[in-house]
Amino acid sequence: MVVITRHMQDAIGAINNEYQGPGTWLYKLARGQQMPQLVSESVATVFDTYKEWGIPLFRSSQVKLKQRIVLESTEEMTVSVDVKMHYTTYPSARIVTFFHEDILWALKFAPHTEAYHAFVAKLQTGNLQDGASEELVQAMQEAAGYTSPHSSFGDVVMGANSNSYLLRKGTFQFDVMSNTPLHKGGFLSSGSTVSFTLPDMYSTPLTCGQAILGSSEASMLMLSDRSSRSSAASTKMFVGDLERETIVRTLDFTKGDVEVSQARICTPSKAAQLSDSPYLLGLDRNRLSMWDIRTQEGIVEWIDGREYGRGYNFKCLATSGEGHVVVGSADGKISLYKAGKLTKAQKIIPGIGKPITAIDITYDSSWILATTDDYLLVIGAVTEGVPRSAFTGPGAQAPLNMRLLRLTPDDEAAAGLAGYAFTNAKFPWVTESNSESDCERWISASRGSYTVMWNFARVKTSAGATFDDGDYPTFEEYHLSTQGQQPVVDSAFMHHRYAPPGKDTLVVVTPFNVHTRA
Repeated sequence: MVVITRHMQDAIGAINNEYQGPGTWLYKLARGQQMPQLVSESVATVFDTYKEWGIPLFRSSQVKLKQRIVLESTEEMTVSVDVKMHYTTYPSARIVTFFHEDILWALKFAPHTEAYHAFVAKLQTGNLQDGASEELVQAMQEAAGYTSPHSSFGDVVMGANSNSYLLRKGTFQFDVMSNTPLHKGGFLSSGSTVSFTLPDMYSTPLTCGQAILGSSEASMLMLSDRSSRSSAASTKMFVGDLERETIVRTLDFTKGDVEVSQARICTPSKAAQLSDSPYLLGLDRNRLSMWDIRTQEGIVEWIDGREYGRGYNFKCLATSGEGHVVVGSADGKISLYKAGKLTKAQKIIPGIGKPITAIDITYDSSWILATTDDYLLVIGAVTEGVPRSAFTGPGAQAPLNMRLLRLTPDDEAAAGLAGYAFTNAKFPWVTESNSESDCERWISASRGSYTVMWNFARVKTSAGATFDDGDYPTFEEYHLSTQGQQPVVDSAFMHHRYAPPGKDTLVVVTPFNVHTRA
């Protein structure tokens, strides 16, 4: 907890009243002065790494890599990033204070921008490299508004209405984000959070393993993971009322009188979270199921699905606009299920060597996107010639159009991505049947600190080059970008209604920052 003196409160108030933006302003708070003195209305903050040579030891020298900030305005000021800074963050005011040459300085950042959080994250990194204690790191995180050392950003829970949500890792707390068109800022912090407190009966620590929106986006459905058994599938689901910030139902998944574990949950169609649909899809290692959450208190009732034998090793699932279901497995197989018929797959696509870690499908069920560590698979689910869907009719047994997406070896080496896996490839999010041809323009995936985007239209129509991956065409034309050194923890397209004409808006989440791009 940061204790703010009355003098400091007055100084922060004065800075907030004077600040007009849009850039970063620098203030001096010298001893004996009642009010802060404005030094510059336009400051660029540049972090730099330099070598500090220690005392020679035998025939070598001790060298430390240290970090410093160069504040560029009318005059340049260089500040070493270490514990001597005694910096303090004021998240609600977007202000950071620090000492330099026995003078207290303040940086005021513009609201509704990522600059403040990016600056704080780099400060934390610099202090950690300088040997800061674990207690100091925790204090810095608390000062920056993080609930615990493990409460960096996790998954993004995308909404189609006015709000989306960022889950804090290791918690049931969400930052509330405002959905706006890109020209108005895109994915913006609302400045508020939603934090759910679990019932007192749960003495064993629980964390939120997965969250999705439901009930016309008025509820958050949260699947729990036991922090002490993070690899185990969960059997508890909590339904939180977002307006009241309260857990309103605690549910067990049961088939008959037996509790059933669930590793993943999913809405029954692309647009289901915008309705009051009472149904929910669930996945476990050898189980695919449909659930009804309207039943008796404390129970989610099994209404469709199948308990498969050992060896299926399901990992991920997704649904189309019509409710068709696609499931990825650890052995690389992809199973296609017709909407409402989960007891038998219409088609099983053999794997080509790598486990499927994430999966997606277009609104019209025409294309499937599967993520593996080393490449993405794009699969046409409608046969060529006489169009037949692999999810429904006689075309299910026909061969499908498949191609690979991956990075070139040169790009992989230049970006230092060896050993980093692709994660969470996605199509843009579409919920209307007449818009998929206009709005599903890109494919996105993350790898390390990079975001990769492929032009979906070109992927579908290009023959690509053929390599030794089962003779599948491989497409290596993409846009590769990075938001700095922080790894990407999640990315997702905003709903197509917030995209500029002819574009898709992508949100990229790193542990302490959020970026929006088109």
